[in-house]
Amino acid sequence: RRIQRVNAPVARLTPPPHMDNLRRRVDEIEALIAIFGDENIELEDSDAYADAVRALDANEEACSTTTFCIKCTVTDDDADDDGRAKARARCVVSLKLPSGYPEDACLDVVSIMSDDLSRETVATLLADARSRTASTRGNECAFETLTDITEAFKSHMATARATVENQADEEVDEEFHAMIKIDHMNDSKAYLATLKKWADALGLGVRVFHKAQSTGVKRIEGVFVALWGSNESIKTFL
Repeated sequence: RRIQRVNAPVARLTPPPHMDNLRRRVDEIEALIAIFGDENIELEDSDAYADAVRALDANEEACSTTTFCIKCTVTDDDADDDGRAKARARCVVSLKLPSGYPEDACLDVVSIMSDDLSRETVATLLADARSRTASTRGNECAFETLTDITEAFKSHMATARATVENQADEEVDEEFHAMIKIDHMNDSKAYLATLKKWADALGLGVRVFHKAQSTGVKRIEGVFVALWGSNESIKTFL
């Protein structure tokens, strides 16, 4: 009797591709929350995410094609030279993890928004991020994308701060002028010494003009004192 051997089918141990993609998307979101903090990562549909986690635990395929949308807030909290924290500059990055991501679809950088950057800079950041993610099919790249955007954002903010500081250094305080008429100075030597002392203390330029006087005479008449410097210093002098 000829016995025909029939091989029993081997149970598939690996999950179907769409379930594997779901697991990778969920794992990546969990990693992003752990790295950036749940205060900086916002899920646009937290219920869908919770359902996907439950489906994975129960090995159900109902949520396998779920697309996740997340927002990540990136901050630039560098301090100035005195160590005082500046107001934090922020940008918000919106990402979409489509149902085929990461194996069969690319990460979608939906938008970058920031009140601290110009429109042109935001457009450049967005275009650069999208060009990098366009060739990442098959690999998780959300963390790398957010890291690149964060570094570029901080670089732009550092450049902007340096520009403002340089402009401030180059600005010269506006100079004011005053002309004071003094009828006479009986003790001109002491009087002029006092005027010079005040001008030096206030950082003012000063010139004194008066009528010609006879040699050895302390009294001078028809005196004009010309001042120039900051408005506040002139007020104080007066």
